[in-house]
Amino acid sequence: MYHLTYIDMRMNSELENELRQFFHRVRSIKRRLQQERSSLTLNRIQRNRCRNNLLNMESVENEFHAISHRDDVKVLYRKLQRYVKLDHERLMNTFGTEEFEGCSLFISF
Repeated sequence: MYHLTYIDMRMNSELENELRQFFHRVRSIKRRLQQERSSLTLNRIQRNRCRNNLLNMESVENEFHAISHRDDVKVLYRKLQRYVKLDHERLMNTFGTEEFEGCSLFISF
C-alpha cells in the first residue's frame, strides 16, 4: 500500500523552487567557508567534513540540473528533505557534524 505524503501532493514547480533555493544556500555556505575562518563556529575537523559534504551536494546539484523526468524531482526532494528547510547556520552546522552520503538518481552500467 502506498501512502501519499505532502511531497506527493505538492506541485513539481514548488519542489523545484525549494531545491533551487536550497542549492543557492549550499553555494553561499561554500563561499562563506572559503572566506571566513575566524568567525565560523566550526572547528577544523568540522570544516573539513562540511567541505566534503558540500562537494557531495555539488554532484547532487549537477544531477538536479540534468533531470529530464518530472517525477525525479520528487525522488530527489525525498532524499534531501531533511536538509532543504534548514537555514544557512543550521545547514552549515549539520554538514559540519554529520556525514552526507552522496545519492545518485542515475543508474550506472
